[in-house]
Amino acid sequence: MISINFNFLKIKGIINMNINRPISPHLTIYKLQITNTLSIFHRITGGVLALTLCFFILILKMLNFHLSSYAFYSIAYTLNQYSGFLFIAISFFLLLFIFYHLFAGLRHLVWDAGYALEIENVYLTGYIMLGLAFLFTLIAWIIF
Repeated sequence: MISINFNFLKIKGIINMNINRPISPHLTIYKLQITNTLSIFHRITGGVLALTLCFFILILKMLNFHLSSYAFYSIAYTLNQYSGFLFIAISFFLLLFIFYHLFAGLRHLVWDAGYALEIENVYLTGYIMLGLAFLFTLIAWIIF
């Protein structure tokens, strides 16, 4: 029978616990930069857009089966009566998320082609992407 001694792992763990230092990189000591902030928001907007799509598909399925229900019309009337500003705000942010995610994806395609990989260009394309996302959101909001 083979015997393995794991005492060295226990000793190393006790030594690391006694040092009492934060895990690196810890959010309380890590300075956020535009590169990782834009990456985090790209992931968040992708998740929000995916959940929104699932929600709308679910709503369309419910509409398909429950159009003749009085309860559905009652709920729709109540939501329409009290949620004007909320609907406008959600619509604006979804439009912003769509354009942000679109331009962040195009930025990643440029990187995949091997362009703009120097740190100066990464920052420049980040600012350009943010500006285009807000500009296109405002233009689409004004037009529609």
